Amino acid sequence: MFSLGSLLTQIFSREKKAAADAARSQLVERLASHGERAFAEVARRMGLVCEPGPSLRGELRGVTLVVSIAENRDEGLMTRFSATSSTARAVALNVRPKARGLEALLRRGAPEAVGDAEFDATFDLACSDAPAARAVLDARARATLLSLPDRMPLYFDHRGDPRGVELTLDVSGVELDPDRLVYLLEWLVGVASAQPEGEAPYRT
Repeated sequence: MFSLGSLLTQIFSREKKAAADAARSQLVERLASHGERAFAEVARRMGLVCEPGPSLRGELRGVTLVVSIAENRDEGLMTRFSATSSTARAVALNVRPKARGLEALLRRGAPEAVGDAEFDATFDLACSDAPAARAVLDARARATLLSLPDRMPLYFDHRGDPRGVELTLDVSGVELDPDRLVYLLEWLVGVASAQPEGEAPYRT
């Protein structure tokens, strides 16, 4: 048997959830709209195709690129970058933010050290070939990953299969800066084609 107070609490909770869902939906729509404009600018500058969603697809210097907006129930919206190449050496590695608290206790194995004090204090690296992983995570790669304005969550995965190498980079939130989108895509193309080039990003 429900009391009047319990019933009112349930009604209030449902209304509060409905209002929160509506506000979240409006926010997602606004971000998608702003993201589409940013993606369209990047498509124009890099010769890629901007599709509804929004997403970017295309090929640059032999590397297949895909950028999309993804959503994780726990982490919220994120920008997902993917670069695939048939020419790069397959090096399996994974970079993610340094585990803290209970997560650190539950995570198995000790992370590999790159040898960069700031990077090693910020990220955990798992890999099957440490020297090869360190070659992928050169000075520009480390500066790029450290420069991202919100590194939680960040997931950088470099893996290989018979078709070549695929890199995935997840960055928290919807990236709306065309210059940063172009920079990240150019960097991923360099890593995927094993020809990293260019200057490290400005550190804010």
